[in-house]
Amino acid sequence: MTTNLAEQYNSIVCKFIGGKRINLSQKGTYKTRCEAAAVSFNSGPEYRRLVYKEMVKKSPEGHTKKYIEKLKRIRSQSQRSCKRKLFKMKRAAPPDEHYGTENVVVIPDCSEEEYSKKKKEFLVALKKLRRKYKELKNKPEDKQITLYGNNSTRYGRRNERRALHEFQEAHNLIVEPCGLFIDEEHYMLGATPDGLVGTDACVEIKCPANAADMHPKDAILQKKIKYAELRNEGDLHLKRIHSYYYQIQGQLHITNRKLCYFIIWTPLGMLIEKIYRDDDFWNTKIVTQLREFYFKCLLPEIIDPRSTRGREIRNPPR
Repeated sequence: MTTNLAEQYNSIVCKFIGGKRINLSQKGTYKTRCEAAAVSFNSGPEYRRLVYKEMVKKSPEGHTKKYIEKLKRIRSQSQRSCKRKLFKMKRAAPPDEHYGTENVVVIPDCSEEEYSKKKKEFLVALKKLRRKYKELKNKPEDKQITLYGNNSTRYGRRNERRALHEFQEAHNLIVEPCGLFIDEEHYMLGATPDGLVGTDACVEIKCPANAADMHPKDAILQKKIKYAELRNEGDLHLKRIHSYYYQIQGQLHITNRKLCYFIIWTPLGMLIEKIYRDDDFWNTKIVTQLREFYFKCLLPEIIDPRSTRGREIRNPPR
């Protein structure tokens, strides 16, 4: 971004005149387009509605209103389809000698005293929420949260129910739907398994889109699926260094269960591995790192965000 208003205005003019692709000076429309760009610059996205209202002395209606609403929908859909990031960095670009005399004011971090006070208030409120919504784990509808993802994640969500049904039929088990589990001790951590089996087991399903036309065994042998391998007589084995194993151990600890049925499913078959809870792995490989990230990076950005001030977010050394 730039702090120079002339540069910002010129970028809008480029949109109105089509950049340098069209010579509009001979038609006499260049000036008109620049004036329209000025109206857009001063009025924002609602400039069409404001221009119409100024010209006819009433709000848009009929086809004009429908056209403006259509443009708003297109703009909204375009914004939602963009890839989302955890924090959107908007850096403040300080002006140099060619860009006028504007001064960029960098807002400093809040004081240690103020931060400690806000941190305490936030954690108290978070703990109250944990107690209030503890029953979420019994409400499967609470898991139905709209998440931004790619084609692979959407494919997995579409086929998850079918995979669960086939798993139940093949192994004579009942999988109960579930919602959000919040850790009893570390109440900033949560987990949403794909289902629960009895009182001691949960289910985690992977439906790889890149292996939709083959059996999971063939997909592993052909390296389509890289996070697992086959051992002994073709038994599934999830690699212990992969993030899926960390995910499963987190689910087992947070849900306080002993066993997870890890399932790789495709329309041509499925593979299953029973993965047991490993408290030592949780304590040494997961919870310490998650707490460090939360308290040194994520929580400070929630309480005293730097991203909105054009600064680098806190990132503790590894």
